[in-house]
Amino acid sequence: MNKEEYTREYYLKNKARINARNKKWAEEHKEYTKEYDKRYYLKNKSKILEQTKNYKNQNIDKVKARHKAYREAHKKEMSEWQKQHYQKNKEGILQRHKEWKAKNREKVRAWTKEYDIRKRKHTNCKYCGVDYIRTSEHPIYCSDECFNKYKEEHYQENKDKQLVKHREYYKKNRDTLLAKQRGWWKEYYPQNKERISESAKRWYQKNIEKFRAKHKEYYEKNKDKLQSQGKEYSHKIRQEFLLKYKIGKCCELCGWNEHPEILQFHHRDKQMKEFTIGNLSATKRRSPEFEAEVKKCILLCPNCHALLHFKFRRVK
Repeated sequence: MNKEEYTREYYLKNKARINARNKKWAEEHKEYTKEYDKRYYLKNKSKILEQTKNYKNQNIDKVKARHKAYREAHKKEMSEWQKQHYQKNKEGILQRHKEWKAKNREKVRAWTKEYDIRKRKHTNCKYCGVDYIRTSEHPIYCSDECFNKYKEEHYQENKDKQLVKHREYYKKNRDTLLAKQRGWWKEYYPQNKERISESAKRWYQKNIEKFRAKHKEYYEKNKDKLQSQGKEYSHKIRQEFLLKYKIGKCCELCGWNEHPEILQFHHRDKQMKEFTIGNLSATKRRSPEFEAEVKKCILLCPNCHALLHFKFRRVK
């Protein structure tokens, strides 16, 4: 009996005892075994890879079954490990995917066509009835033209029903829709400010008569409310005007400051005067022209203001 045959027979008879002894020794000398395995793998790398390939080719079914059983038993652990690995190496993985797609474009296109035929299959267009392969871009209609035609016909037939549905949906989700619209508008408006103003001017010039007619109808229906709002707005602007220009100041000739609300604007040079400040409406008092006109004036009490004008007329 050869030495190899003797060792095989001895191992088969005492298999359990030998395996238990080896496990104990490996647990006691974990660090040493890891280092030894690494060294052995680096020395015999090509040989080990060839052996694994040959074993896989010979026992493909066994390997696949074993992999499936392991994945089913350790499903949660595998998913957690994959997530952690992706988060750590996200940039490298995405770059490798891009490089691989750039090299294998034809292969990717062939795979997508096979997937469309296998999963999505052939369907008939809802509008024209042509047989075509359904895709994510065209799941129901064969092209954008068919979709637009169907949309126009269907909308004209069911216009009232759709308007009612849109109104109900808007009432239910008004806050969320307005918040989305405001966020989008904040980003879009500063980038396209000039184009929006030009388009608004064109629309106003085309529909000026309709706009005026609607404005008149609305004003007649809500006359009392609009007048009260106008009064409140004008009172608000007067208060702002007083706080900004008059309160805390006095007459520049006599120094009177008991009631600064009564102080009046007097132009230093009448030739530079463009308009009277007191005759302006509430909306025009916020314009830059108004501020430029105020700089040409001084504040005077009613008596001093009247005396100045009287002396000026007398001199003439």
